[in-house]
Parts: sequence; structure tokens; C-alpha cells
Amino acid sequence: MEAKLIKTEADHDRALAHIETLFDARPGTPEGEALDLWVTLVELYEEQAFPIPAPDLLAPPLGDAPKPWFNQTNSDCNKGSP
Repeated sequence: MEAKLIKTEADHDRALAHIETLFDARPGTPEGEALDLWVTLVELYEEQAFPIPAPDLLAPPLGDAPKPWFNQTNSDCNKGSP
């Protein structure tokens, strides 16, 4: 398969299928070089097609978000305490 830029979802699917055929290639071989090239092309496409937004560094982590439904009066931790 000739290497080319991935522009559509169909191209992406074909590239992923081709990568599977090259997956066991040894580094430094022509097949290993082809695998590196195809993985780079897929990564480039995925970065453009499925961008991940930068995190808001000023927002609190979700795990630390206030939980209005949880407080000391309804906590299971207090059950059985004197």
C-alpha cells in the first residue's frame, strides 16, 4: 500500500488495517520503516480529526468538586460511632 496523507475516515480505516499487517515488523527493516511511517500518518490525522482540548489549569479537578449531597450528617462513616 502506498503511503499518503490520511484525509477521510475511510482512509483512516484502511491505514489502521494496513498497520495491523505490519504490526510484527522488526525495527530497521523496510517493513519496520513502513510501520513507523503509517503510525505517524495516523497520529497526524487523529490529532487533526479528534483534537483534545487543553485542560483548564485553573479549574479544580473533578474529584475535588463540591458534593452537595455528601456531608457529615448523611455520611456512612459516622454510622456506629458513639
